[in-house]
Order: sequence, then structure tokens, then C-alpha cells
Amino acid sequence: AHQEQEFSTDELANEVNISRVSCRKYLIWLVNCHILFTSIHYGVTGRPVYRYRVQPEHYSLLKQYCQ
Repeated sequence: AHQEQEFSTDELANEVNISRVSCRKYLIWLVNCHILFTSIHYGVTGRPVYRYRVQPEHYSLLKQYCQ
């Protein structure tokens, strides 16, 4: 389902038209609230990419922040 798709900070920031720094701040907050799961993907060079996914069992918690 759509809610189980992984996304990066850059992808989400571009989609909602906010800065990557602001986006990452909110994503970290959602991870700390156990709403998002994060995984780290390492490429050949450069910094690792953090990927996020809504935890299905906590999807209802996310709805309270959406209007």
C-alpha cells in the first residue's frame, strides 16, 4: 500500500516544497514518536541516504497530525 512506501528526506522535501533541513527535523521527530521507521542505505561514495517508512501499526498516530 502507499503508506508502506519508503522515501528519502530529499524526495519528501521536494514533494511538499520545504527545505531539506526542515523536512529532516520533522522526520526525526516522527521517528522519535515511533510513527516512522528509518533505514540507512550506503552508496559507493558520499553520505548515506536515510529512507523512511510509516510503521503500519502506528499509522493511526500519524493521522492525528494530518488535517
